[in-house]
Amino acid sequence: MGSLSTGGGSSAVAASAHAGCERFRHTDPMVTGLARRELAERLGHADADGGIPEARWMRAMTFERLVKDERFVSPLLTTAVGDLRLRRPDAVTRLDARVSVGATAQALAQAHEAAVEHGHCTLITSLAVPFVGLEGETGATPVKPDFAIVTPRFADDPLGPGAAGPDELDEALQAADANDETMTAVADEAIGSWLVMGDAKDYERVRSRIDDGRMLKGFLQVALGAESAEAWSKRPADMRVHTYGALAVPRNSFLQPTAVIERLDDHRAEVRARAAEREALRQEVHAETGGDHVPESELQAWVDHREKEFDPTSCQTCSMFRYCRHQLRTSTDATDVLVEIGAPTDDRPALAALVTDGVAPERTSTTLTAAVRATLEGAPQFTPHGRIDPVGEAGTIEVVVAKADSSALGVYGMAVRRVLTDGTLSELASFATAEPQAPDTRLSVMSLLGEQLAAAMKELLATAPLDKDGEPDPSPVHLVVPDRATADLLVSIADSLAGIETSRLRWARDLEAGREPLTFDGNPATVPAPLTDEQRLAVSFLLEDDRSRALVGRSTTVVLRDVVARHVIPGGPLGDAGRLDYLLAWATRETPIDHRALSDEIADRHETPGARLSRDRSDELFSHISMRRKRHEQEAVEGSFHVKPPEGPPFPDLVRDELDYKLSLFDDARSVLADLADAPTRVAHRAHEGAAQEVWRRRLHLHASDLVRFGRTSRWWRNSQVEILSGDAEFVHGLAMLGDPQEARDAALNAGVRHVALARVVGDNPLVLAVGSRRFTAGQNVVALHINAEPTIAEGIPNAKSPTKWGRIPIGALLDLDDVERVAPPDEAAPVGYRLFGFEPANPTKGKEPRELTVGDDIVLGDYEKFGNFSYRREVAVPMPNLDTSSAPRPASRNAEACGPGSYANDPENHAWCCKPHEAAEAEFSDYLAERREAGELNPQVWPPLVDTDAFDIAEGTLPQADDEDVDATQPPSDLTRDDLGE
Repeated sequence: MGSLSTGGGSSAVAASAHAGCERFRHTDPMVTGLARRELAERLGHADADGGIPEARWMRAMTFERLVKDERFVSPLLTTAVGDLRLRRPDAVTRLDARVSVGATAQALAQAHEAAVEHGHCTLITSLAVPFVGLEGETGATPVKPDFAIVTPRFADDPLGPGAAGPDELDEALQAADANDETMTAVADEAIGSWLVMGDAKDYERVRSRIDDGRMLKGFLQVALGAESAEAWSKRPADMRVHTYGALAVPRNSFLQPTAVIERLDDHRAEVRARAAEREALRQEVHAETGGDHVPESELQAWVDHREKEFDPTSCQTCSMFRYCRHQLRTSTDATDVLVEIGAPTDDRPALAALVTDGVAPERTSTTLTAAVRATLEGAPQFTPHGRIDPVGEAGTIEVVVAKADSSALGVYGMAVRRVLTDGTLSELASFATAEPQAPDTRLSVMSLLGEQLAAAMKELLATAPLDKDGEPDPSPVHLVVPDRATADLLVSIADSLAGIETSRLRWARDLEAGREPLTFDGNPATVPAPLTDEQRLAVSFLLEDDRSRALVGRSTTVVLRDVVARHVIPGGPLGDAGRLDYLLAWATRETPIDHRALSDEIADRHETPGARLSRDRSDELFSHISMRRKRHEQEAVEGSFHVKPPEGPPFPDLVRDELDYKLSLFDDARSVLADLADAPTRVAHRAHEGAAQEVWRRRLHLHASDLVRFGRTSRWWRNSQVEILSGDAEFVHGLAMLGDPQEARDAALNAGVRHVALARVVGDNPLVLAVGSRRFTAGQNVVALHINAEPTIAEGIPNAKSPTKWGRIPIGALLDLDDVERVAPPDEAAPVGYRLFGFEPANPTKGKEPRELTVGDDIVLGDYEKFGNFSYRREVAVPMPNLDTSSAPRPASRNAEACGPGSYANDPENHAWCCKPHEAAEAEFSDYLAERREAGELNPQVWPPLVDTDAFDIAEGTLPQADDEDVDATQPPSDLTRDDLGE
């Protein structure tokens, strides 16, 4: 039999990502004998979408080398073994299995003996283990775990953090004499070894943490290694595969690894199911073809016979994507367009009538129906939502970034401009750098951003109106970014720099007290320079955004793509609407659009609207940097260089072209949004953000908790946000019910929403309403929120003292018809399911009368108790939510003066929890750490090892990091996709 490609550990990830597709399962390399990319090429539709950028591949190779570095053996082993609550090893060693099955078996035997006989813990790297169930298959490719840990196993070992010990404990104690000495001897004698399987994944950290979905994919690969090791006959008899596995991930932006452990039971069950499924498929192929692989002449028929579960978003990482899409595009079944654009399976039957007969379904999502209609008509569909965003307002700062794939926080370039108070744009400020990973580049990002923030705040302060106390009340400032990835990158950089700055403050205290500055692990620290005022301003502002990111009512950072998507529904693949340039192409074209041609045109562009670059552009820029490094190396060694620069535009021009394209989309977006009407609640949203930023400005002014990262907030601070989150949700929902007819109507049709209902005027002498909710009863006070899809507050009178109150609104009580003096019967009969009530809107004593209701008006009614419930029944209101004032300087009040620059220094006891500056807080923490270190309570004195929660920010100076690694740029393997990296 020839070579049997199992896909190794990558198969666990890929199978999990596309397990619902029968075609994907039946094109497994084990049965076709070809990698899917090669298969797609032979079928005439080569994969041009799922390739790995060179810079991303280099990062993966760099991290893999760091994991194998001798200097990380002890940190990786002790972290994993300590977290598993196993005993501290007497020594740590390392073995290399050289990606050989034979060498791996030998290494396991050697490590097992060292564990049992000497109490050593061994890190084995570059393993090769027969794929589970295929040990006896000649030519079957093995699973290749990046590393495994072998450590002594004792009778009383727990199976994991907080778990009970294995059965050997009871058996050993029953067999021993009932005296303490024997029992102690049994407990202290190793009865075998543990095998903890592991894998390395260079996942990017966003805001100091790694996305749970990515961690899940990584542990699936660990589970495949564990399941294969469990089934392997060459594993030593007394070596047990641990129920937990270890995943080596970057602990900081310098790619220095740390181990994370997780229980593998569920992951291993999934792996077993996939392995059994693949084996059954092999047997099916053997039964149909008589061979181990599908014959090449039958490959097309084999593929076409399989049902595809096509999703234009998730399928893009599959090498068969273009082939499957081509079949849908050329299908003679008109309803296949629903599959092509990614309409949910459950909605396709209802939408089929829209495709074939133009009949819109009644109960399908309005947005989904509009997307299908846009696809069929080739014209965008605009929603009735009014604008609540601040885009184009004075104080908004437009930011675009070109991110480097070679680093989690790498930046090739950045461009920034702001909207001035007269509505024009400031001069563009930008930079491009060939050192995307350098710490100085991150500081440049914050400097540029801080300068624009400072200028915007100064301009808004100069033109601000005065509040009731005669103080300026400036409008809020906002960052406007094209996509969520840009916001994540900026906040992650700020998070990193905040950690460095707080560490610097602790080390400054060490120097002041005559102590040597030390890292968490007790090594000498390199004290960085302090942040400049502009850098601190930007870092503080982004951390404010980070701490408030769960609050829907906040808009510190505005994602432009989300703003445009609120108003424009494009046709074509639903996933393509995630790109700002695709949305704007629909919104700005005046001729009918071929969604397929436009989708291909956007996908093939070198430029992208957001922070992440296309593969082609990423490779272009990385090629320039690689050649530059080689030229410098040659010049340093030989005194001259012979390496020619890459062909094409110079590096700075490529970066500027990328940034210019991103900025051009802002111009298009502002033009589209300028033609849309404002929602009457827009001023309320802006007022709320302004009030929240007033708290932030007090923090910034006094350096009081303005550098606290969300991941480092105390438990009580997080608990205090529960009520804030609830109030924020009610605030956003309330404003939507008052100002957005479509959202209010959708809520009225939702059986779970009790305080909103549809109604219709069916009589006017007196007013008679047909109300479509059994929850609305006679005697209940109600408010007409919308009349004929027009918000009543749009014609109402805003309250001069509150931006969330409106008067001159039809408010009144529902009356039982038996209690209403009838002058004439209702003009219309009540629709089925509706009940009739009399309605008498209150007559305000001041101002104009509310709008008159006439027969035939469609109304969205609201329970007045939820929208003000004032005794005089003349206004509606949505209460402002509480602000996050935890550890924030207090404003002036009747009972106390405002916190000022000297408040904490003069009265530390009464100002310990409001305006205590970072300088004082970190100095205290530095003294605390020094006391614990002197008492031997910090690493490496304690077991299990303590976790350094700030490791994302500070690189250990004595350990290698990504910038130190001399990894040659290599082309990514042609048969691998981003799925294989676990992304």
